[in-house]
Amino acid sequence: MSNESGFQVSGAAPENYDKYISTFMSPFVDALVERANLDKGDAVLDVACGTGFVARRAAQGVGSGGRIVGLDLNGGMLEVARTVSVGVEPTIEWCEASAEDMPLPDADFNAVLCSQGIMFFPNLSTGIKEMVRVLAPAGRLVSCFWAGPLERSPYMAAHIHRLGKSIPEFLEVVDQAFRLDLEEVASIYRALGLGSVTAETIEIPITLPPIADYLPGHMAALPIADQFNALESGHLVQLFEEVTNELAEYVQADGTINVPFVLHMVSGTQSA
Repeated sequence: MSNESGFQVSGAAPENYDKYISTFMSPFVDALVERANLDKGDAVLDVACGTGFVARRAAQGVGSGGRIVGLDLNGGMLEVARTVSVGVEPTIEWCEASAEDMPLPDADFNAVLCSQGIMFFPNLSTGIKEMVRVLAPAGRLVSCFWAGPLERSPYMAAHIHRLGKSIPEFLEVVDQAFRLDLEEVASIYRALGLGSVTAETIEIPITLPPIADYLPGHMAALPIADQFNALESGHLVQLFEEVTNELAEYVQADGTINVPFVLHMVSGTQSA
């Protein structure tokens, strides 16, 4: 996930991000990397890489002879990325920079991937243009982002509607996260000269731990971590109960929650 504008985290949040966000992002990361059609030896750029979910997964596809670069504006995210990626082959290079002004050569990567990042770009067209700039001939650009409206992903809707009443600034981040239209992004790809543009919506059921076990960790990974931790214990107990009740149809016998998440994914190919 990007840290370009509305998504800035600090303190322990990057570590929590790597632990808790991966719970529901892992299947989408697999889908993103699959769309890139990686070959052994490819060079891959993970834009707005966060703690490196995509970079680590892409490393499996390119093998020891490949090259992986993870780029993010948030140094705290990259510190965690370096720690959790020790031993990954090929060794991942980490770059602290904005997606809208990348200190990278033209046409340097066989694939450019961006998971949950482009919705936070201050200027969407500029950010995508930069990703196209560094893409080699016949290379693939693949990005994924939340599919609005919020209610399409019930877990997100259940807690965000309630937390927004206590933490209004949370809604500002959510508005950014769910703001993009699938065809809008696909149109920018085409306008920048990419071919074979595919725009799709992907729904995957994800199993989460019980809400009282999972939600605090999830919130500790977000920019609202401090505000969430400041909420009174009684308020939190009520929140967990209300969210669990709203998701009752998805609650399993062991208390876990099997609930759908919905993302858009857009891919395109640079001209040869």
